[in-house]
Parts: sequence; C-alpha cells; structure tokens
Amino acid sequence: MADPARQRLSARRARPGAAEGPSIRLWLAALAVVVLFVLAAHGPVLSSQALCLDDNEFLTDNALVRQPGWRSVERFFGEVLSPSTVGGYYIPLAMTSLMIDAALGGHPDDLRPFHRTALLLHVASTLLLAILLHQLLRSFWPAVLAALLFGVHPLTVEPVAWVGERKTLLAGFFALLALVLYARHARRPGRLPYLGSLAAFVLALLSKPTSLPLPLLLVLLDAWPLRRLGRAALIEKIPFFALAAASLAIALVSHSRTASLGVFATYTPLQAALMAVYKPVFYLAKVLYPSPLTPVYVPPQPFGIGNPVVLGSALLGLGIAALLVAGLRRTRAPLVAGLLYFCALAPTLGAVQYSWILVSDKYLYPLPLLGLLLAAACLLARAWPPPPAAASGAPLAAGSRAAGGAAPVVAPGSARAWSGRRLAAAVL
Repeated sequence: MADPARQRLSARRARPGAAEGPSIRLWLAALAVVVLFVLAAHGPVLSSQALCLDDNEFLTDNALVRQPGWRSVERFFGEVLSPSTVGGYYIPLAMTSLMIDAALGGHPDDLRPFHRTALLLHVASTLLLAILLHQLLRSFWPAVLAALLFGVHPLTVEPVAWVGERKTLLAGFFALLALVLYARHARRPGRLPYLGSLAAFVLALLSKPTSLPLPLLLVLLDAWPLRRLGRAALIEKIPFFALAAASLAIALVSHSRTASLGVFATYTPLQAALMAVYKPVFYLAKVLYPSPLTPVYVPPQPFGIGNPVVLGSALLGLGIAALLVAGLRRTRAPLVAGLLYFCALAPTLGAVQYSWILVSDKYLYPLPLLGLLLAAACLLARAWPPPPAAASGAPLAAGSRAAGGAAPVVAPGSARAWSGRRLAAAVL
C-alpha cells in the first residue's frame, strides 16, 4: 500500500503552480522583457515639460523643494498637523523625494530628473507586482503577464507624468513592497519579513495616506489566496491597523487645518451612496477601454437616480456585486478580488471629501488595480496550464508579442499627451 505522505507529496507536485518554481535565469529574462516594454510605453514622459494643476505647490512655488537642504527635510517631517509648504495631508517622504530630484538638477524648466525618478518607481512597482502575484497564485506566466498589463496600461501614465503625483508613485511602491514582504511572511513565517512589511507600510503612509486600506487588504488576502485567515492572522494585523488609525487621524487634522475637509460636503448621503457605486463602475470601464483620458473627469449631471447614466451604473454595480456573492458557492476568488478593488478605492469614493477632483486616473494606482489584476492572473492560471519545460520560453515570446502590439500604440500616445509646456485648462 502506498505511503499516504508520499501520495500527498505527489498530489502537491501534480497541482498547477505547485511544482518547483521558475529558475532565476527565467525570472531575470521575463522581468527584463517586462522592463523593456514598460520603458517603451512610458519612455516619452522623459521629454515631457507639462505642469498640471497643483504642480505649483509641489514644485514651482515651493521654496523648500527648490532649495534642497536639511532644513527643508526638517520642515517636511516636523510639520505634522499643519504642513506649511503644501496644503493638505502630511506627506513628508514624497516632498523629500521631490527635493532630492531638485538637488539633482530638476527645476520647472527641466523636468527630466523628476520624470526619470517617476519612471523608475513605476518600473519597480511593476516588478514588485509580478513577484506579488506569483507569491499569491504560484503561477509564473500569468503573474508576469498581468504585471506587464499593469506596466503598460494607459491608466498608469498620469501618476508617472504628473510631477505632483510623486506621492502616488512612492506610496504605491512601498505599499506593494509591504504586500510582497507580507506574502513572504505568510508563506514562510518569519520576523524579518513581517517587520519589513510594517516598515514599508509606514513609508507608504508617509508618502500618501491613501495607502490606509492596506491592513484590510491583508485580511482579504489571508482569506484568499493565502488561506490562513484565523485568530493568529488577525492578531498580527493589530500593528497595521494601529498605524493606519494614527495616519488617518493625522491626515484628517492636517487636511482640515491647511486645506478643506467635509463629510457629504458636495453631495447628499443618497448621492454619496450612488457615487460609491458609480466610481468603481466608471473606473472598470476605463480599465477595459482607456479612452478618452484626462486628469479630471466630471461626474454626469444632474447626479441622481433620474440620470440614466447614474442609474445604469448603479444597476450594473449592484449586478456585479450580486454575481460575486453568488460565486461564493464555487470559490472565494471573485468576491475577494472585487473586495480588494472596492476597499482599495474606499478613501477616494467621496464620503469624506478632501479634494475637488472626484474622479481621476491616479486614484486607481496601484492598489485598486491589484484586485483586478489578481482576478486576471487567476483566470490566466486556470485557462493556461504550466507549459512543459522544453517550451518554457514560449510564453515569454508570446507575451512579448502581445504586449508589443499594445504598448507602443496606446500608452506612449497617452504619455505624449503630456509633452506640451502646460496641460490645457480645458479639463476644468
């Protein structure tokens, strides 16, 4: 009679994605191709000289950024509840990053140093996303291709090209790093990855407080695909939630003191509920068909149930939610992916209004897209079994051809839209 332990080992090896992971050489080759396509898609941003909306606060009129030094760093980090250089929330790491680029030669007449750093951050985030998806799904090619889709997607152009959105890129990079380290801890528990994840979360919060939902995303990932949700897993989230609570308090106070902050300030509670359904549906449509693109999207007017666009979005959103719940009969995956998308969008859904910009591409970067990309990678993993070893290079070539057909045509066109001296004010 066969040994039960040997049978279990054989079953694990036979499971898709459970075999021994890809070699370092294959990883390097795949990630090198991803980098090349991301650079091809976003490379035009390096010649962009566009300044947009609040770039005067972050660069042109910001003396601390344009006069680098320790005094500027002290001000950025020391002014916690009442930032004086940029109205709004406490983002000392993002401001210090812009200051360093200014020290390297960046100024309003030469934005190349700022765009160079932004492009490197986006490339690094794309690579982290590939690693994260592979950690979560144990499926190499679907993870790489989903990350490649993120890297070249036109919706990622805005935070790369917009100087003032350094906060979005930096927070996204550290949030993804926190997720990668946490997934490492979940698969092979250890103090160092766990503490590293906590530290990366702190850096994300110091870059932009829209990283606040990350502890909730960790809980969702514990439910699926990590499948480790329990008392111990919840207890280890307490430091994450404590950091999020502290950052939320600082953000609310600093924003109310230096900018504006309101609960249902523009819309009634009913309209705010409709907005919380309209925005995810609108963004999903933009992901599937990213055109036309602009830094600011004006919601349909009048914004109410009597507007066919608003009503249709609400019905579609509720229908999608019902399908995700119904899918629980078979698997948690669709519902968890949907909740990841919705929860990551939560800070920008509009119940607490901290900006006159209600809908913008930058709000998708990168955590809300994680849920959609996780779903896409999961579908790829189910439909595309691991290739035999002899053909292990075939998906790389196929993925390169597929991405190559889209990246140079779509994303660079979006990047070139920023190449003028100043973005037209017509979007307002």
